[in-house]
Amino acid sequence: MDFDCVVLAGGRSSRLNGYPKPSITVAGSSLLDRTLAAATDARQTVIVADPSTVPHVPGTLLVRENPPFSGPASALAAGLHALQQNTARPSEYTLVLACDMPGVGSAVQQLLRAAGGTCDATTEARNDGLIAIDGSGHPQHLLGLYRTAALISAITAAGGGPDASKGVAGLSMRSLLGPLTLKPVHLHDDSSDDIDTWADALRFRAQPGGPPRRSADPADHATDHAGTARSHVMSTPAVPSEGTDAGGTDVGGTDAGGTDAPKQADDQSAVLARWAQALCAELELGETPVDIDTILSLAGTAAHAVTRPAAPLTTYLVGFAAGRAAAQGTDVAEAFTGASDAARTLAESWAPPSDEPDASR
Repeated sequence: MDFDCVVLAGGRSSRLNGYPKPSITVAGSSLLDRTLAAATDARQTVIVADPSTVPHVPGTLLVRENPPFSGPASALAAGLHALQQNTARPSEYTLVLACDMPGVGSAVQQLLRAAGGTCDATTEARNDGLIAIDGSGHPQHLLGLYRTAALISAITAAGGGPDASKGVAGLSMRSLLGPLTLKPVHLHDDSSDDIDTWADALRFRAQPGGPPRRSADPADHATDHAGTARSHVMSTPAVPSEGTDAGGTDVGGTDAGGTDAPKQADDQSAVLARWAQALCAELELGETPVDIDTILSLAGTAAHAVTRPAAPLTTYLVGFAAGRAAAQGTDVAEAFTGASDAARTLAESWAPPSDEPDASR
C-alpha cells in the first residue's frame, strides 16, 4: 500500500513533568524509535516536534507546528504541508501516529491488514480512511490510516491557511476528523495503550531518556493532570530504574537525572500520607480511611478519558457520594469503593460530543 506517515511528537508532556515522550524508553527502545519502526513501510515520514526534543533521524523530515503547542490538528496540518512540499505526488494514504504508544507496531499492522483486506471496492471507495478503535470502544484519532485528500479537505474546510497549520490551531482531532467517513478497525490487543502519566510509565516499566523540557511558559509548570498545584516532589519522575539503559550503561537504580527514583516514589507517598492525615484532622474526619492510590488512579482515569479538570471534580463528587452513603449507614470503606467504582466505569465509557476538544497530546 502507498502511504506516507505523520508522527506527532510535539506535545508539552505536562503530565510527565515535561519529560519528552519521544525519548522515553520501553525495553531499551525509545517511543520515537518504536513509532518509526511501525511506519517503516511508509514512502516518506515527517516528525512534527520540538527539534530540541528529538534526534536527527536520517530519511525523515522534521517540522514544527505554528504556533508551537497549538494542538494535534495543527501539528497534522504542518506535517501534511511538509510532505506536500517534499514531493510532487503525495501518497494516497497518510498514516497518522502519536508518539506515545509502546505497542504501536501491532496496531499499525492491524490497520494495514484491514486496509488491504477489503473485498468490497464500492464500500471502500466511500470511506475516507480507517481509524483504530481501542478495547474500550473509543476511537483513537491519532492512530489512523486516512486518505490524504480527505485530510487536506478537512483542514481546508476548518480554515487552514497557506501552510494549513495556523488556521486549525487549537482544534481537536475529533472535530477535524468528524466530517470524514472512517472505517473502524477494532484492535484485538492493547497496542493503542499510551504513556501519558507516570502511572502509565510504571505499567510499561518505562524510563525517561533525557532531561525534561524547560519552557518559558509558566502555564507548563503551574498544574498537573488533576488541575492542582504540582508538588515539589514531582519535579523528577517517580519511575523505578533498574538494569541498564538503552546504551547498555548500568544505571544502578537511578533515573536519567541521577535521582533515586524508587526513593522519589517513597518520598511522594510519605508526603501524601502525612497530608491526608493532617487534612483529616483539620476537617474533623477522625480515623477516616483514605485509599490514596485509588483516588490518584481515579483522578488519572477521569483526566485521560474526559478532560483534565474532570479529575478534581470527579474525586470531589466521589467523596461527597461516599460521605452521603456513609451517613445513611453504609460502611465507609464500602461506600467509597462503590462510588469510586461507579465513577471509574463511567469515565472509562465516556464518549464526549464530537465538538468537544480532545486531550490526545
